[in-house]
Amino acid sequence: GPEFGHFPDSCRDLLRRIAPRLLDELKESPDPDHVLINLERFIRRVGARASYYALLAQNPESIKLLVTVFGFSQHLSGLLISQPDLLDLMVVTEDLSAGKSREDLTAELRDMINGSPSFEDELIMMRRFRNGEMLRIGLGDLLGLRDLPAANRELTKLSEIILDTSRRLAFRDAYKKKMTPCENGRFTVVAMGKMGGKEMNYSSDLDLIFLYEGDERSREYYTWAAQRMITILSSPTGEGLLYRIDMRLRPSGHAGPLVTSWESFARYHAEEAMAWEQQALIKARCVAGDESFMEKVNDQLQDLVYRRDFSVEDVTEIRRIRDRMEAEISSETGGKFYDIKLGWGGLVDIEFAVQVMQLHFGGKHPQVRSTSTMEALETLSQAGLVEEKQYNTLRRAYSFYRCIENRQHIYQNRSDHRIFLDKERLRPLARRLGQEGTSDSLAGFLDEVKKTREEVREIFDSILGHIEVELS
Repeated sequence: GPEFGHFPDSCRDLLRRIAPRLLDELKESPDPDHVLINLERFIRRVGARASYYALLAQNPESIKLLVTVFGFSQHLSGLLISQPDLLDLMVVTEDLSAGKSREDLTAELRDMINGSPSFEDELIMMRRFRNGEMLRIGLGDLLGLRDLPAANRELTKLSEIILDTSRRLAFRDAYKKKMTPCENGRFTVVAMGKMGGKEMNYSSDLDLIFLYEGDERSREYYTWAAQRMITILSSPTGEGLLYRIDMRLRPSGHAGPLVTSWESFARYHAEEAMAWEQQALIKARCVAGDESFMEKVNDQLQDLVYRRDFSVEDVTEIRRIRDRMEAEISSETGGKFYDIKLGWGGLVDIEFAVQVMQLHFGGKHPQVRSTSTMEALETLSQAGLVEEKQYNTLRRAYSFYRCIENRQHIYQNRSDHRIFLDKERLRPLARRLGQEGTSDSLAGFLDEVKKTREEVREIFDSILGHIEVELS
C-alpha cells in the first residue's frame, strides 16, 4: 500500500512475490481480518529489512506458517512481531514435527545465557529462548504435527528446564554474595497443579512449593535463593515474563514461610492437612534440586497422600469445595456462557472424580497414583475400578474440554474457559476449532458442550455417591 511507499524497490518486489501465496492461504484462515492486521504490524516492525521478506519469498511454505500463526493465535503473533528473528524457526519445518530432547534444550538455553554481560541480559535471553520454544511447540500443535498430550508434555518439559536454570542462576548469585547453606543442606522444588501433572498449557501458572533440609543458616540461604528464582521467572521485561508463580498451595498459603523444611512439611500433611490439601498433593512431584533429596521427597510424598485414611467426611468436604467453586468462581449464573473448567459438569468435575477415586483406591492399588489425570483414569480403568462406560465418557469429555481450552489459551495467552452462547461471540472460537461457523454448526457445537456437561456431572455424582456408600 502507499504507507509502504518509502520501502526500497527490492522490498516491494519481494512483497509482490509473496502476495499471491499469501492470498491463497488467507482463504483457508479462520480469521482473515486478524491475519491482515497482524501482517501489517509485522511489516511495520520489520520495516525495510529485505532479508525477512526474502526468507518468505524463498520458502513459500513459511507463508502458510505465518498465516497460521496470525490467524489462530494472537499470543504467538505477538511473540513473532516483537521478535522477528523467530521467523528463521518457521523455515526449519522438521523442528515442528517432533520434540527436542531435554539435553538439547538445556544446552541451547545455556549457550544463550553464557556470555551475557549482566543479570538483566540473562533475563532477556531466557525469555527469548522461551518465546522461540513456545512458537515452535505452538506451530506444531496448530498444524496437527503433535497431539494435545504431546504438546502438554513439551510445554511441561520447557517449564522444567527454565525452572531448573533459574535455580542454578539463583545459587550462582548466592555464591557470589558469599552465602552458603550448612554442610548437609539440601533443596528441592515441588511442582503442583498442571506442572505436577505434566499437563501444562500455553498460559499455565507454575504452582510451586520450595522445600529444604538443614539448619537456620540453610533456611536463610534457600529463602534468598527461592526469592531470586521468583524474580528470574516472573519479572517482566520487554520480552515479557517467563511464568506467573503461584505459591498458595504451600502449608498455610501466603501466611506460611516461602521455604519450608521437609520435616515441617511432612508433619503438617500427616497431622493437620485438610482433605483438599491431601487432594492437591496428588499432583505433587519434585522437578528441580538435589537429586538424592528429590528422590527421597518423591517417595515420601506418595506416603503422605495415600497412607492417610480417606473418610466419608473427606468426600463431603470435597463436594462442598466443588459446589463453592461452581457457585462463586465460575460466574455462570448470568446465563451468557458455559464455563468448561469451573462450571457445572466441567473439567474440575472430571479431575475431582478421578482424584476422589485415587484417594479411595490408591492405598491398595499403587498403580493408580499418577499425577496425570488421564494416566490415573487409564489405570483406574485397567484395574476395573471405574465402569467402562464412565471411563469412555470421561476420557472423551476430558479431551474435548482440553482441546477447547488449548485453543483459547494459545489464542490469547490467558486463562479463559468460557463458551459464549451468543453465536457472534462463539463463531471465532468455533472456527479455530475447525468448525464451519454457520448457525447450524454453532448450534451443534453448543449442543455437544451441553450434552458433555450433563454426562460429566451425572458421572461425578455417581462416582462420589458410590464411594460415600462404600465408606459409610
